[in-house]
Amino acid sequence: MKKPLISVIVPVYNGEDYIAGSIEALLANNYPKDKFEIIIVDNGSVDSTEQIIKRYIKGLNPVKYIKELKCGAAQSRNTGASVAQGEILAFIDSDAFANKDWLMVIEETLADSNVDGVMGITLGINRNLWAEFFQRQYEEFFLADRMKERDRLSKIDTKNFALKKSVFSKVGGLNTAIASSEDVEYGLRLYFRGYRSILNEKMVVQHLNPTELERDIKTKRGQTFFHYRIALLYREARDDLRKKTGNDLFGPRYDHLVGFLVFRDRKFLRLQVTFLKFIFPPLILSLTLLLKLLHALGLRNKLYKLYLKTICFVTWHGGILSIGFEKGFFHVDLANDTKLFRRARKNE
Repeated sequence: MKKPLISVIVPVYNGEDYIAGSIEALLANNYPKDKFEIIIVDNGSVDSTEQIIKRYIKGLNPVKYIKELKCGAAQSRNTGASVAQGEILAFIDSDAFANKDWLMVIEETLADSNVDGVMGITLGINRNLWAEFFQRQYEEFFLADRMKERDRLSKIDTKNFALKKSVFSKVGGLNTAIASSEDVEYGLRLYFRGYRSILNEKMVVQHLNPTELERDIKTKRGQTFFHYRIALLYREARDDLRKKTGNDLFGPRYDHLVGFLVFRDRKFLRLQVTFLKFIFPPLILSLTLLLKLLHALGLRNKLYKLYLKTICFVTWHGGILSIGFEKGFFHVDLANDTKLFRRARKNE
């Protein structure tokens, strides 16, 4: 049976330490070499990423290089999709490494006319304790929820996801106004427009998990900032989906501040939000320092529980910032926070 052409889209930014491994893992796949292309979209790297990629653009290698000057992973994935020739679009991160049968599993899964998209399992490459905690939280919350709704996902992860190009063309690209967790919004869009994405545990990639606790914290705060904005887009559908799946839209229950705050009086809400905006950062900093101190002392017992409590406050802070920003109570200076926030500002 004739195999469909698969376009693998890989966004990258300053990936000199891992992009070669990502490309080689894809090239080692047991899918016919003339039936897939690797489209690497460079999002303005200032290291040697471009030179490394161009070493692979030779002979029969199906590697293509595109430079995208507009910031954001969503923009990069959309650009890759716009030039893709394949019948299937496969998304993977530049610091993720596909198993040898990754493309074959994608093709076999999407051969089913009743399946529009497929998400796989992401295993962690954990180089220290913080990376282990990152992976453990991913498995206990995000992946556990996806397991419960495996036959029709409401939320996807674009570091390991594929869908039919015809579906992408109808639904549209990723939302570039959402600089973090844009894949969350895309999964919801697919779900509410009646498309079916499933989980396939045979579709495996290995991902380099963050080794810096501070980076993990900033990323999760950024994600929750946009989670609240996504929740506003799907407010009416949210309760209905929770009833059907038994899960919340955005993972851990502590992601949501809406029920925690009193919205009856705008002045009181403004006071609450402003107070919490300033009270959370020193608390988060204190918990971060305590985590690092206990780790340095070798006291690992119950450290993961303290890590979860820290992440709890981090996500609350992201929600507070988003609520205040959306209500016009204060300006969130995105330029002074994460790279994701800086990218969001450029896209506004």
